[in-house]
Amino acid sequence: MQLKYGYILLTLLLFLSCNKNNIIEEEISILGYLYNNIPKKLPPPPQKSIGLDSSNYDINYSKHKPLHFTYAINEYFISVEIDRETNQSFFKYKTDKLFERENLDNIEMDLIKKINSFDDTKLISKKLLNKYVNESLLYLNQRFIDKKTKEEYKINGIISFSRVSFNKLKNRAAIAVGTHGGRLNSSLTIYILQKKNKSWKIKSYLTVEES
Repeated sequence: MQLKYGYILLTLLLFLSCNKNNIIEEEISILGYLYNNIPKKLPPPPQKSIGLDSSNYDINYSKHKPLHFTYAINEYFISVEIDRETNQSFFKYKTDKLFERENLDNIEMDLIKKINSFDDTKLISKKLLNKYVNESLLYLNQRFIDKKTKEEYKINGIISFSRVSFNKLKNRAAIAVGTHGGRLNSSLTIYILQKKNKSWKIKSYLTVEES
């Protein structure tokens, strides 16, 4: 009888361990997906100024190169405090209509509130995250960055991630992502994600802090 109970307990522990590992893997895959989708290239302006009749205002941008941005990653998850009265109207991601919005449902609003409950700051698994990011990563133990650090590492800013909150079915998620490029160049954005065909995709977003 004791052997039977021991086997059941061992099976339960293995199941919980596998489930925990799966959640960690899902969480890190979302971090990688978001990092890959953060714009890191700004193209030059169009060849000619629009709406100006005089040729004196026509500027040749053919010799101008796109601006490339490089970021470090805060090696710790960050704890954030999101206003519980956060606007329920979020911008839809990659829509044909300019500034199109949608109202979040109760499940998605609960996911946002859940982000506030993550008050621990744990290390991000670099080994796992490197699997999901298509470039070499620089990790720093800081959320904010100054001019000296930017020059030392030749970066434009630093990106920080909160923990990811999942719904029970593990097919919807919310996360807060902070970017900091200086005192007057920072933001905190909430992303709502949905899992379709075994892949996470951004559904909507809202920037809740900006300077």
